[in-house]
Amino acid sequence: MRIIIANHIDPAIRNRTDLRAWTQRALWGARNGDLVVLCAPPDPHFLRYATALTGTDPGRLHLVTAPPGQYGGRLLDPQMLTHPDLLDQVRSVLAEHGGAQAVKEVWALWPSASVARFAVSLGLGEKLPGAGFLAQGGGELVNNKATFRMLAAAADVSVAEGTVVRDPG
Repeated sequence: MRIIIANHIDPAIRNRTDLRAWTQRALWGARNGDLVVLCAPPDPHFLRYATALTGTDPGRLHLVTAPPGQYGGRLLDPQMLTHPDLLDQVRSVLAEHGGAQAVKEVWALWPSASVARFAVSLGLGEKLPGAGFLAQGGGELVNNKATFRMLAAAADVSVAEGTVVRDPG
């Protein structure tokens, strides 16, 4: 089982209004047995369409909706990832399917500090790749293309050809 967080860039970085449809793209990566955290229930037609193409049985997905938070369910409020009601829902699904040890990975559309807090709150910090880095705002750091390329070059990590430019010229 994987836990997939259908979030988007944190509002602190870029303010968005209604991303319910946009964040449902997380369903493309969901497979039988996965738990998906959404800001609102998915559109049933899209759910059937996406799962038909991926060979996933929608009845074998565990879809959990976070409390609406300050965005009224139009966007996954990062603060709601550690809301007791959401954590209880996730723990309940986990208890029915082998507990925390059944979780192979925690994955998010937007890897943020709030996702790291979510994973740690469930005792799954080690299941979120880079959890410590993300907890310290690392997602925001490497979302900057210039910073990412600098760090990748310093670590001798292969990246696509190109360079960071400062102006159109």
